[in-house]
Amino acid sequence: MSLSALLGKRTLTLPSFVHLCNTIFPHEARDTENGLLESFELFDNNLDGFISCDELRNALSVVGLTGEHDEMDVKKMIKAFDVNSHGLLDFNEFMD
Repeated sequence: MSLSALLGKRTLTLPSFVHLCNTIFPHEARDTENGLLESFELFDNNLDGFISCDELRNALSVVGLTGEHDEMDVKKMIKAFDVNSHGLLDFNEFMD
């Protein structure tokens, strides 16, 4: 499914990204820590406990956003939730 089909647009702002996650991961799955962990692991391809810019970009490409976001856009998405400013999202930051 493409971004246009999901959201009706070809670009993705931070609020749109949150909406996209809510679309992909049903509310019931997000309500439990186990469900959140499963969602986190979908982004954390190498299972190192962090979501990197590359992993986020890969997840976006899975939903049809290949080439839509440059490095700066993905870094901004990570930075919005990266409490300790190390350029990665850990599970606690993801839960927040």
